[in-house]
Parts: sequence; structure tokens; C-alpha cells
Amino acid sequence: MTELTKIQEIWIIYDGECPLCTFASKRIKLQKVGKLHLLNAREAHPLNQILQNKGLDYNQGFIVKIGENLYQGAQAMHVLALLSTNTDWFNKINAMIFRYQPISKLIYPVLKGIRAILLWARSK
Repeated sequence: MTELTKIQEIWIIYDGECPLCTFASKRIKLQKVGKLHLLNAREAHPLNQILQNKGLDYNQGFIVKIGENLYQGAQAMHVLALLSTNTDWFNKINAMIFRYQPISKLIYPVLKGIRAILLWARSK
């Protein structure tokens, strides 16, 4: 975990059409990290093309890029929880739930299901 706290840049790539994804991406607050970039996976951006070329699909989960390391889904949420602050209710709950990798693996599929329902309700 020590090497993560030395990172200067973190990219969070999220589905901008999903209200849950957008809310979480904009509420996350990280400690001891330089620059945090939020990137809507549905927008044209060179990083989105790079991720697609590497076989990563935002429909399979949230993506976090730290240096050259890529994390997706439950693993991405786990990494963010390890770096999150306890400054507000969202970050406290996020850290409490996703700090433990086994719990992340259990809960993340539920969040993906909620995302699917929200996108279906919005005809996306």
C-alpha cells in the first residue's frame, strides 16, 4: 500500500451515463495523492482508446489507472478505498466497505446490477 500513497496521478474512468457511477466518481476524496483525473468512459479521449486496446471495457466495471497499473471493478474500488479520506459520510462508508477485498468482491456485482437497472431505466 505504501507505493500507492506516493502516486502523483490517478485516473478514474467511469460511465458518465450511470448516475451511481457519476456520483461515486465525483464524491471520492483521496489522501496523499497528487492529481485526480475523472474521465467519462463515453467521451472521446486518448486514454479511453488505450484502455479499449488493452481489452478493458467500462461495462465490465469502473477502471482506475495509477501510474502504469490498471484496476477494474471490485479491485478498483478496493484500491480507492485504501486511499480514501474519512472526510464525509460517502468516503467513510466507501472506505469501510471496500477496504476489505473479499467484501469488495461480494458487493461490487450488486453495484453492477444497480448500474444495469439505472441504465435500463434511462434507456441507455
